[in-house]
Amino acid sequence: DEQEGEWPLVLANIQLAVFLLHSQTIASLVAPKGRLFISGILDDQYDKCLQLWPQFDLREVAREGEWLAMDLVKKA
Repeated sequence: DEQEGEWPLVLANIQLAVFLLHSQTIASLVAPKGRLFISGILDDQYDKCLQLWPQFDLREVAREGEWLAMDLVKKA
């Protein structure tokens, strides 16, 4: 909540419970057409997490065991 501005790249490795509270703040830090990499998500939380980012397009999902990371691009 203390960050300001828009950035071409934002990285966040946080659990879903925190994303539920701060997804809009995080999204506001990403510049139009910027990328958001999020991780710390369990595989069974994929759908719920993806729904938090409607202003982004999903580029790629990386999985390792039960964990996943998402590469998202903010729509212009």
